Parts: sequence; structure tokens; C-alpha cells
Amino acid sequence: MQSGSLRLERLTKRYAAATVVAEVSVAIPSGQFFSLLGPSGSGKTTTLSMIAGFVDPDEGRILIEDRDVTRLSPQYRELGMVFQNYALFPHLSVAENIAFPLRVRRFGNAEREERVTWALDVVRLAGFERRLPRELSGGQQQRVALARAVVFQPPVVLMDEPLGALDKNLRYQMQVEIKEIQRRLGMTVVYVTHDQEEAMNMSDVIAIMNHGRIEQMGAPTDVYERPGSIFAGKFLGEANLIEGRIDNLRSKSLAVAGGTILRASRAIVDEEIAEGAKHFVRPERIAVHAANDATGEAGSNRVAGKVARLSFLGNLVRYGVDIGAGELVTVDAQNSGRTPAFGVGDAVTAAWRPDDAILYHHG
Repeated sequence: MQSGSLRLERLTKRYAAATVVAEVSVAIPSGQFFSLLGPSGSGKTTTLSMIAGFVDPDEGRILIEDRDVTRLSPQYRELGMVFQNYALFPHLSVAENIAFPLRVRRFGNAEREERVTWALDVVRLAGFERRLPRELSGGQQQRVALARAVVFQPPVVLMDEPLGALDKNLRYQMQVEIKEIQRRLGMTVVYVTHDQEEAMNMSDVIAIMNHGRIEQMGAPTDVYERPGSIFAGKFLGEANLIEGRIDNLRSKSLAVAGGTILRASRAIVDEEIAEGAKHFVRPERIAVHAANDATGEAGSNRVAGKVARLSFLGNLVRYGVDIGAGELVTVDAQNSGRTPAFGVGDAVTAAWRPDDAILYHHG
């Protein structure tokens, strides 16, 4: 399968006075799985619609393999597309649905049959050729939609929340299958989702969108471990944001309730106005100990508190530790198969390394 590169240059879309996509610029190399991640209204679907040709941009350019397709109609862009509702023709068989893009492109009978057989094999649906969509499970219908999107071997495949209608277990299974197919075929994929786990599980690069702009872009590990803003940190996974006052900006330290000093390894603040700030740390990076237990690395941040909440979430136990002044620190501990070490009301100490923390400006 021949995949292609995609480049967006200052792509902008306005509706009346509202700018829904603002100067989005990205370069997606051939064979990359690229995800647009963001909440509803962030501009991710509008961006995908402009790439597909369903929406005309007000400014900017779209280039596929350095070919400017900005003003081309969708049928001339040669892009594969997978929708959330699959958009299968109910009166056509599986094979006929997959063959539809080939018929439109006037492929001969022999090549059509060969390519449909190939696509069915790719999505592991050989033997389902004659079934109608209503005779398939949700996962099987999703595979048919994917086969139809790749059967004519487009340079880029666009996917708009294709797994949103599936239950959690099937959704994860399909994530794995789509990623495996993408790697095997070397497809270039642009994927829209609001599901953080889905984006992290499948993507080579994630672009987090907020109010029509790309808030942060990078590999999943980079954007998760080193979020460039409070929004990115909160949107991509669970996050603690402990409020306080700057103690020493040079040492990235923050004074919080009771005078405790918390240190971080990075600071993203405006030095001219940075007084109030927030200390960011992921729940899984915090350990919780008995109040009089000094366990932990030397130099760790340590905060005394009481367990205010306790939740059993299957693979982990989530504690809510009240550290005073209305601050509740979330701590995720792996489920060891034993009774949780602490109960509601227990005095504890929460501890974490400065290397796992970031200092952000209060805004």
C-alpha cells in the first residue's frame, strides 16, 4: 500500500464571528499515525472535515505529497475515510460494500475481485463476503468500513471517532487491530478522538486541540509526561494541581497549605506575574505512607494529610488525601489483591519526587 505525507499550513475556519480552527500547521510524514485529540468544540472534527474536503477553509493550505488539494472536491483527493457510524450500504453485501470505491473508480472486474479479497484478508473477514451489514457485529461492521477505506490504497486514511459506538472491551480490541493493520500496511492515518486512552494507545503523534488551536503536539509519552500547559496536563490523564505561592522560582518551589514547600523539576510560568502558581503531579507518581513512616527517596516532596476518599477501581485503589485548605490530592496505588492499606480518616503522608512534578503559572 502506498502511503503519503500530509501538510497543513495555517489552516483556519470561521463561522460568522467565531474562529473554530485557528492557524493550524502540522507536517505528517508518510506512514505516521497522527491523532487530533480534544474536547467537543475544540476544532478537531472541523480540521478533519477540511482535510477531507467537506468544509472549505477560510485561510491556509492542505498538501498531500506536496500536491495542493485545498480547493479540490473530496472525490479528487483520493482519501480513505472511516466514520463513527460506518456508513455501510445496508442493501449491499460485505464484498459489494468494500468494492464500492473500486466501482466508482472504474476498476475492472478481475482487479476489483483481487482487491476485495486482499482487503477482506487484511481485516480478517474472509468468508463473510456475502453477508449483509445487519448480519454482522459492531466490530465486524467496523472492519468492513476499514476495508472499504483502504481497498483502493489511498495515500492517507482519515478516521472520525470510528470506535465511539463500541463497548469498552471491543473498543480496546479494535484499537489494537487498527494499529496493527496501520503498521502492516504502512498507512498514513489522521485520527480524531476525544478519548485520551485511545489516542495514547494508537498514536505515533498526538495533537491536543483547545479552542481551535493546537495546545501541544508530540509523542504520547512526551505530552503525557511533560504537558506544556495546565489544559494539556488535565486533558491527557488524571492530574493533581496543588495551589500555592511561589517560594523560589529559581528552585521551582511552591509554598502550600501549612507552609509545606513543594519542589518541581520544571517550571512553566511568567516570571513577571508568577506569584500564585500550581504544582502538577500525576496520581500514579505519588506514594502514600503511614503518617509516621519516613519511607521514600531523600529530597522527595512530602505532605501530611488524612484519607478523605477511597475508591476501588479494579486494577488500582484511588485515595483522596485531604492536605488542608480545601486541597484534595489524588493518589493511585496498584491493586495488590489485599485489603487497601489505609481507610477513610487515616492520617497519612503523600510523597513524590520533584522530577515527577511541574510548576505552572496559576492561569
